[in-house]
Amino acid sequence: MRYFLIILILIVFFNHELSSQSFKSTISAGIVGSQVDGDNFGGYDKIGLYAGLGVRYPMSANIDLGMQISFIQKGSRQNADPANGLYDSYLMRLNYAEIPIFIQGKISKKIYFQAGPTIGYLISAIEKDNYSVITQPSSVPPFRKFEFGLLGAIGYSINDKWSVIVRGQYSMIPIRKTPIIQIWYYNDSLKNNVLVFALNYHFN
Repeated sequence: MRYFLIILILIVFFNHELSSQSFKSTISAGIVGSQVDGDNFGGYDKIGLYAGLGVRYPMSANIDLGMQISFIQKGSRQNADPANGLYDSYLMRLNYAEIPIFIQGKISKKIYFQAGPTIGYLISAIEKDNYSVITQPSSVPPFRKFEFGLLGAIGYSINDKWSVIVRGQYSMIPIRKTPIIQIWYYNDSLKNNVLVFALNYHFN
């Protein structure tokens, strides 16, 4: 919750500056389904939270240049299921502060798209297995503090104030290096693979 309080403070502090006639400002909140490509698990089974404050500058009648400050939870999860022969559980929880930079364009009166790069800073990371929190042995590289990725999104404008959006994000470089020794919960370099479902409120 403290990360959401930080986002709310930023919203209150900056909203007056961002609501000028030249800029369009937006608050976003939603849920995240994530997986990590390169581990031994499939599916967007790790559920997280997302919140952000964004601004857009109109480049033309149909194209805006946008930037956002957001908090997003990513990672991977497998729940034990002994009835189906799955005895191992695993959780990777990664909390990022993120700055997406994107082009937003109109597809129709109601539908728009976004595309561009993202830069993320890892606030905290935790891994758990069946028994306890996984500490970092010398054979397992730590997570990188910075993540670089790409995003693509489709949004739908409900009215002038509200819209919904589905956004996909993918890491362009591994979030940690491949370990020297094989680890059961992943085989190769790991990359975040994320779907965000959000509700947006537009100030102007």
